[in-house]
Amino acid sequence: MASAKDSDEPMKEVIRGQRSLWKHGVVVWGHVVRANSRLYVSGTDDCPATLIFSASAPDEEAIQVLPGLVKKLHHLRECVFPEPGWTQRETEWWEDLHNDMSYHRGFKLPDEWQTGAQDYKGSSLLIHRTHLPENRIASRLLPILVDPVACIAQIVPMNHWPEGLSEWLLKHHGLSDTPTLQAPDFGPSASYLADDPADRSQREEAYSAVFGSIQSVYHELIPSPHHIDVYSFRWAAPRDEHAYVTGGMSDATQPGGGDFARIELVFYSKSHDERFAKMLRSFARYPWETGNTIHPFDTVPLGEYANDILGTERFTALMFLPGVAKPESPIHQSPCLVASSTRLLTVVPLTEAELGFKLFHEPQEFLDLMREARFDLAFDPLRPSLV
Repeated sequence: MASAKDSDEPMKEVIRGQRSLWKHGVVVWGHVVRANSRLYVSGTDDCPATLIFSASAPDEEAIQVLPGLVKKLHHLRECVFPEPGWTQRETEWWEDLHNDMSYHRGFKLPDEWQTGAQDYKGSSLLIHRTHLPENRIASRLLPILVDPVACIAQIVPMNHWPEGLSEWLLKHHGLSDTPTLQAPDFGPSASYLADDPADRSQREEAYSAVFGSIQSVYHELIPSPHHIDVYSFRWAAPRDEHAYVTGGMSDATQPGGGDFARIELVFYSKSHDERFAKMLRSFARYPWETGNTIHPFDTVPLGEYANDILGTERFTALMFLPGVAKPESPIHQSPCLVASSTRLLTVVPLTEAELGFKLFHEPQEFLDLMREARFDLAFDPLRPSLV
């Protein structure tokens, strides 16, 4: 997750609100919506998470209702774009779940989803590992202390749990036993590599050796069959460009991907914008969410979402160009990528005229246009159209 200045760090609100929390807080059931992936294995570092809860629902109601609400939130998260008919609050939750940098307190769920109690909300909190059995999240349902007014929350320390509660949670709400929280079924054709931290470390070393030092990492917060991060890089003048690169997409094979069964995505830009990392995160899941394989020179229309995705309406589609910029071409010789036959595709925004040309001409003809124009892969919203 990208770093922030201490004075701007919203999680400090949770720390400042501890006195009020212990004075006015009530113990209720909370349900994990998303959490930093490190929290699902034992460790020592405290990490953020988002939980939903109701400060007024009876225990029996909360236990029954919370998993269904999380299932609805995960459905929103799985959508590449908002769907017609969504309410404003559903769209706001979709945007929030696609934003790894988001923070909120008391973000109410859509009114249409409320059952029984009408105050089901979500809050960000810092998970203290020592408050959990085995120092990790093993159950999505957890007892939490919530300030009903400020909506600041924290996990009730396990030394205050009733005897047998930990075992009961594992049996009835453990991660492997909660159907509503299982990751999407990508089908038998999607095979997965082990999500081994050592593999990620090798990939990060390969990226750093070619792209330079990693400026920030947009970490995956939602558990899934494989962990996808987005790394950002920065080059000073005279190049003066930015790059965003996915890490983890290649841990799964694209159904029917052929030579491009395992891929990672790259996006170059003249300026830094967190929406570009969000865009890559969304399209890194595209093959498994839609069933459509990403091949070289494929295009994806952006429609009415162009401005939200790129910050401009001039570019109405994306094209997946095989390879990377010339300075980064040695990445394809990186041993860890060669061993897994991983290819990199660069995401290139297209104008409407460029898209029309590309659809009715051979890829080589489009490449010739790019070559003649000395095309710069770094996205510039003001660049002239090739056609």
